Amino acid sequence: MKPADTENRNERKLFVGMVSKNLDEQNIRGIFQSYGIIEDCTVL
Repeated sequence: MKPADTENRNERKLFVGMVSKNLDEQNIRGIFQSYGIIEDCTVL
């Protein structure tokens, strides 16, 4: 999928679903930190 022409190509947002309710923000950050800098993480 190609980004919209007006989209800032430096901004990325990833939505992850179906994770255990036992995971908190620190757990999620630990899982994904090897892929790059995590600027913000929200667990719903």
